[in-house]
Amino acid sequence: MKRLIWLLVILLIFCSVSFAYADSEKVVLLKGTAKEVGKIWAEINRDSILAKYESYMAGTDAFFSKEALGEMEKELKVFAELSKDIAKAIGCSHWIEELNTMADEIGVDRDLFISYNFGRYRNLAASYAKERKEEGCTSFAITPPATKDGQIIFNKTRDTGEDLQAAYIKEITDAENVYKFFGEMGTSDVGISFFVNEKGLAGSADVAAADQPQAGTVDSPPPGEKMEAHIVNPPKYDGLMNHMTLRYFAEKCKNVEEAKQALHYLVENGYVASGGGGTNYLFVDAEGNILRISDNCYTVFVEEVNPSLTYHGKKYPGIYFTVHREGKDSYGSPEDALVENYGNIMVELADSAQVGKHPAKWKYRSSQSGFT
Repeated sequence: MKRLIWLLVILLIFCSVSFAYADSEKVVLLKGTAKEVGKIWAEINRDSILAKYESYMAGTDAFFSKEALGEMEKELKVFAELSKDIAKAIGCSHWIEELNTMADEIGVDRDLFISYNFGRYRNLAASYAKERKEEGCTSFAITPPATKDGQIIFNKTRDTGEDLQAAYIKEITDAENVYKFFGEMGTSDVGISFFVNEKGLAGSADVAAADQPQAGTVDSPPPGEKMEAHIVNPPKYDGLMNHMTLRYFAEKCKNVEEAKQALHYLVENGYVASGGGGTNYLFVDAEGNILRISDNCYTVFVEEVNPSLTYHGKKYPGIYFTVHREGKDSYGSPEDALVENYGNIMVELADSAQVGKHPAKWKYRSSQSGFT
């Protein structure tokens, strides 16, 4: 019987981020109504949430100046109304209830907090891009026939601005037709960058490979894909950024086919936004199916079911990386160990310094967390 292996590994980069560790007696299960979950989370993380929110509103964590943000308060509230309308339209009004409770708990304006939570990454990314050289998130999936004993493995390495990271299991009990999920993101977010849900679907969102200098897909680009396809023209800012669309997939989809249909639904109804660059998603489900799918806000421009790693001219079914990263000097690439152990890959290898913790993935100052 195939089984999904998800071993949580929090990797600490001391120079860029700190984690607060809790012993087993202090672990909190985020299970309850949306309001109850929002209250629990805000009580635990009040200081870090407020610090990020105030930093954003002061202009230090945003693309806009402090003066410009002050003048934009009316526009930010309009964006909050748009966010509420979209959440309601897609059956996710519980996100708003969760955010409203968090805002009340930390003592800030509800609409401004909604606008911050739904929209801060388009500003953070724009500001952070000024300093980025060769960085960006990386995801990979490994399934049979590449693995041993039917293991299904998924990995996400998150590169972002300095931000206290959080990992949790969340179950909203008063929302209809939503799945429980394990998710990861900054403490002030209700969106996620990586998930595994109770149905065995795992997924992540990455910056398009073409937006990552000195990096690219192993096939550079995959057959049939144009490198310019990820460009959002004209740029689109009104909608859900990928940390919110990923939560939608986590709560609403049980396999890669449903994830594919869900992205088409969101894109075709104009519900997604990502500024000037599209998003690359990777999913794997409990049946071992891999889906790589990308959008540029206006269209889904590539979708590959069960794509194979092409490495040195040979195909390896059951292995797929969103971005290929070559190491310097003698340490090669994360794919080397997988190819060498093809057919016998286990989660321990995937999470090792040869693959998931490979120096080519962790040499960036923005590497914040990793999960296998």
